Order: sequence, then structure tokens, then C-alpha cells
Amino acid sequence: VGFPHSGATGIESSDMKLASVCNPVWMPTEAPHFMRKLSRGEFTGTTLFNYIIHLQIPNCRKVKWLLNLDLGWLIIMLTNKKLIITGAASGIGKEIVKLGLREGASVIACDINGRLLEELKEWADAYQNLYTYQVDVSDYDLVREFFAYIEQEHPDADSLVNNAGIYLAQSILDYQEDDIARVMDINIKGAVYFSQLFGRRMLRNQRQGTIVNMSSVSGMEGSSDAIYGMSKAALLGLTKSCAMNFSPYIRVNAVAPTMVDTSMMETIPEWRKQEYLSHQLIPEPVLPEDVAETVVFLLSDKSRHYTGATFDINNGGYLR
Repeated sequence: VGFPHSGATGIESSDMKLASVCNPVWMPTEAPHFMRKLSRGEFTGTTLFNYIIHLQIPNCRKVKWLLNLDLGWLIIMLTNKKLIITGAASGIGKEIVKLGLREGASVIACDINGRLLEELKEWADAYQNLYTYQVDVSDYDLVREFFAYIEQEHPDADSLVNNAGIYLAQSILDYQEDDIARVMDINIKGAVYFSQLFGRRMLRNQRQGTIVNMSSVSGMEGSSDAIYGMSKAALLGLTKSCAMNFSPYIRVNAVAPTMVDTSMMETIPEWRKQEYLSHQLIPEPVLPEDVAETVVFLLSDKSRHYTGATFDINNGGYLR
């Protein structure tokens, strides 16, 4: 959280010394509790102000504290937005949920794994604007039921992140017919189903909205798993075509990360990992939260002039 006061460098972690954020007006007994809440991302602009205003300290100290804040970080990017996120219970999807909540959005988190959705709800206990829904994105009837639920309970949902996907780490020579169908059903058809039903309701009501599709460097440069690479390339075509079909109401963009430090990375062949890394100009690994930050930008009004675009997150590994 970027939260400096005058002369300070800001908060970078929960164990930073209190002196770097608290000036002498701060009451020592309140500071640890404040830091814990801040490090967990529990503050928005409104809740921070309420927290400070209700502190049992003299008003003159409250005023001095408020005047010493750099308030730039209080501009949250997703205020009044409601996001539908698939594959939301783990990995990149989970980080998009977390950052979306911290940026002021309401989030409907979809996943096939009910246990992981429950864990996500436990993490988000402090937030009143997280909703979960267990659904298999590859089952069209279940997806239609989900959108009937959206129409009834969340008619104001205006953003979609097609993040659900699987990676089987197989050579095309070893794929069985059922596995090919499974990858295509989840990675491609799931995004098509959600895009169609989301787009249909938004265009019918002539409402503004956004879609972000989670592609991959594999869809642009090829993959040791050809079926996975094919599915991610298909999402790039879906992105451009939906941008045309849904204009001018829905902006549609894609994100194409390189290897991201999730459990999926453990299944990538070592030779392929080294090949990716050898091309990268920036040595730091790409983390799920890095991808989430790009997705949040694309969901926000700050990206209002982008549609049909693909955002590479690959440390400069493949320059075009």
C-alpha cells in the first residue's frame, strides 16, 4: 500500500517500523492495530477516514494526522464496479479477487472447487461485497443458470474476467481424445459461454462494461503443450472478435502473461522454463499479483481507450 506522510517513504510491509508512517501525533497504543489492518488491505478511503476520526485522541491530533497524509493512494480504481471472475478460488484468479476488493469493487467469485471458494470467503470475512458461486464453466446449462442468478441477484454486474483454465502439461503426441475435449471445453468454451451471456445482457440493456480474457504467452509464441497453446491463442481471437461485436458498449481486452509463480508453473517442463527465462530482460519473476494489477487497470476507467488489445506481461521476453 502506498501510504506515505510527508517525509516518509510509505508502508511496504506489515513489519516496517512504525516510525516510518507514524508521526509524533500518533498514539502508540493504536499504532499496531492500525498497521495490522493496513497490511491486510482492509482500508479504503472512506474506512480509513472513519477509523482516524473515531480514534480516542484529541481532534487537533486527528487534523494534524490527516493533513500529513499523501492522499493519492485513496483514489481506488474500481469503485461502483461489480466483477464476475471465473477460476477465482486459486492462483491468478484469487489475486484478482483480492485486488478487486481492495480497489473498491464488489466481486462474484466463480469456481468449480467449492472448498477453495469457502477458504476464499474466510479470507474475505472483513469484506461485505464478496459473493461466491460454484459452477462448471464448461457446462452451458449451468452457466445459463448462473446468469439467471446474476439477473436476479446482481443485475448491476458490469465486468467479466474469463480466467478459468487448465494446463495438462502433455505433448500433443500423448493427448487422448477426452483430454483434448476437456481443455477445449474449459479454456475455450467456458470463455465463449460467459462472454456470450454477459454480452447479451449488457447489449440488451445498452450498458457499459468490460471483459478481460486470460490468455498466455503460450498463445502467442507456442507451447510445449500444443493443445493448451491452441486454447490460449483462441482467446486472443475471441478477444478481438468480441471487441468488434460488443462495441460500443463493452470493451474487451486480453492479458498474456509469461510463466507466473503459481502451482501450474510446477508442471511446465524444465527445458521450457529455461527457454522462457533466457529471453527475459527483467530478472524478477512475474507473480500472480502482478497480473492482477494489469487486469484491474483494464477493468478500470483508466483504460477506457483500450479494446481488442492484448497486454503482454513477459518481462520483455518476446519483443514485437
